[in-house]
Amino acid sequence: MRILITGVAAALALTSLTVTPAAAKPANVKQAKDAGVQDVKGSTCHASPKPPTKETFKEEELTPAGKWMAEQKAQKNAKESNGAWLKEYSGPK
Repeated sequence: MRILITGVAAALALTSLTVTPAAAKPANVKQAKDAGVQDVKGSTCHASPKPPTKETFKEEELTPAGKWMAEQKAQKNAKESNGAWLKEYSGPK
């Protein structure tokens, strides 16, 4: 029983170290590039010098493209944003 509890505790500790709660997601950049969006990077949507986490994210630090992405997420009732949506964005960068 003690071995089982120790194993579960170790697994939880390892999982918490590998999962990062980020608001700026590299997956969004990859999705945008895969969709053919040129010159996309984290600063395309986030004006802050460092990628924000869930704790440090502030909507007022989004660029026009980031605000548009947030609107798209709300309109589509999506759980997560998708970088491929940037292909449809025609506003200022």
